Amino acid sequence: MKNLLFILLFIPTLILSQNGEISFNNKKLNPFFDLVNNAMKGTSSVQAISAAKSLLKLGEIKGELVLFNDGSDFLELKDYTYLHIVKNDVILESEYLGFSAIYIQSYDKDFYKENNIVSISIRFCFLRKYATNSKLEEIQKATLKSIDEYYKKKCTTGLSNAQTYSTITRMNINFENNLKQFAVLGKKMVEGGLEETNSCIDDCEDCWLEVQIGYANRDIRQDKLFSHIFDIGFKNQIFMMKVNQRKDMNDWKYNYNFVIWRYKGIKGNELDLRKINNYDLKAMVNFFIEDYNRYSTKIKSKKISPVIFKEEQIKITFETLEGPEIARSYAKDNDLKIIIKVDPKKWADASEIKRWYIIYHELGHDILNLAHGESGKMMFNFADKDYSWNDFIEDKKYMFSNN
Repeated sequence: MKNLLFILLFIPTLILSQNGEISFNNKKLNPFFDLVNNAMKGTSSVQAISAAKSLLKLGEIKGELVLFNDGSDFLELKDYTYLHIVKNDVILESEYLGFSAIYIQSYDKDFYKENNIVSISIRFCFLRKYATNSKLEEIQKATLKSIDEYYKKKCTTGLSNAQTYSTITRMNINFENNLKQFAVLGKKMVEGGLEETNSCIDDCEDCWLEVQIGYANRDIRQDKLFSHIFDIGFKNQIFMMKVNQRKDMNDWKYNYNFVIWRYKGIKGNELDLRKINNYDLKAMVNFFIEDYNRYSTKIKSKKISPVIFKEEQIKITFETLEGPEIARSYAKDNDLKIIIKVDPKKWADASEIKRWYIIYHELGHDILNLAHGESGKMMFNFADKDYSWNDFIEDKKYMFSNN
């Protein structure tokens, strides 16, 4: 499993003056604002990542793209977007280092696809002995001023529609009473347009950005050195609407595999696999039959879908089985009966997903008359790993689509 938490425990960076007090030169942020502006106008992930690596350069050392536990260089998020993290491990306590990590969220997994950046955020960490809430408050105010000035020069509203959140969590960090959110709107996004100054540049006409900025004083490192985190994030709101629409569609597709919307043909009568008691074995059999029927209709299978079996035709019971098997089918090639025995002790020890996987496997024998090695992984007779719900969905779809 990809482990984002430890990545977010951070590569510290330090912003210090010669006397050890925190100072902050906001001109250092302009290259980051340029990165954001270019990304929101349509750059690809690879372009944004390359710019982030250069931005994190300290001396001869550039930032590096993080590799996760499974070897990939992105993390798939719950909204079906992809997170790339560029970081710099260098610690130097005597001077301003720039940025510790940049987080790039993309719409598509394809690195080279243009118009792909959904959001970009950046974080700084501060040593406990130097940081205070009051100093972070000053830095926040100065940074907001810099963002406002930067985007007003792009012929936008600058920062508008200010909101303050009492408590909010961003990537495992709690921000309390100090995370502020703003909108930045280009002239095409404002009714009636904007009154432009002679000095502004039309570089963000279609902009609709969400800007979040805040600091947290929660210590998140075991060594207790780093006490404060400062976070600046930009989201492309137009792209976020696409993300939310896709998430709704993907969630519906995901739920389709678990819910029979018109159970027994009755509108509003829903049968949800996730709500079925795993010790009600006949209920599990009925869900399999309904699930197969709808897929066989969808794929126009040449095989006749199984009928809803009568009570006396289904015999699925808890009985002790010899050997390692959790369940065993006894009515393969007998289309008039379903006979399955389930070992109660082994069933109790199995996870919910494993129970469903086993029931579908045995019914593949009993209803579809499949042998081991037919119709894909669902009918494989050896558990090579722990099952996941995604495994269950993909393997049952393959099994159904071939019968």
